[in-house]
Amino acid sequence: MSCLSRAFSILFMTCLAVTAVAVGGAWGRVNEPATESAPAPTQLAISRPPASADPSPSPIPTPLPGPISSSASMRSSGVARGADREIVVSLSEQHLWAYEHGRLVADSVAVTGRPELPTPTGSFHIRTKYSPYRFVSPWPKGSPYYYAPLWSTYAMEYQSDGYFIHDAPWRSDWAYGANVRGGSHGCVNVPTAEMSTVYHWARIGDLVVVQS
Repeated sequence: MSCLSRAFSILFMTCLAVTAVAVGGAWGRVNEPATESAPAPTQLAISRPPASADPSPSPIPTPLPGPISSSASMRSSGVARGADREIVVSLSEQHLWAYEHGRLVADSVAVTGRPELPTPTGSFHIRTKYSPYRFVSPWPKGSPYYYAPLWSTYAMEYQSDGYFIHDAPWRSDWAYGANVRGGSHGCVNVPTAEMSTVYHWARIGDLVVVQS
């Protein structure tokens, strides 16, 4: 092979290699799998509106026990029984408690869904945890339920339809009846200080009981 032919072959193969690396690298970045880690404060979570409640991205599925009977582990006014670790939300009292082995570890006011977008009752489990978390409205502009994108510091999803327990820095009304005057879109709102306690204590898989 002449020097000219050999030089042309080297140049041609080099161009092919560079092209392959560039294309491969681009697709590698685009197709990187998502992780369960929370987005950094300067990042925007890629959100896909769920069928109901406050919206959420689609996290990597976490194998958890299925929902248990809604009649199990019910309690009233902070009297704990049942699971070793559980979060209890009372819709009638607009309150949240967290227990570990029957010991109260968190006690907070809560604001649940407005009358037309109620918080479902039943027994569930913590599926994912995010800090921080960006909520994006599944309702279009012009809808009475639309809201601009909002950041929450602590968010825990407990139902796959997009129901969360989360703080709500934008909320100023925490008095009893706030859910009727201007409740959530189905999630359980908790003041940031109390939500910090709940978030850092809670584990994936912990029981969540929402009772009427």
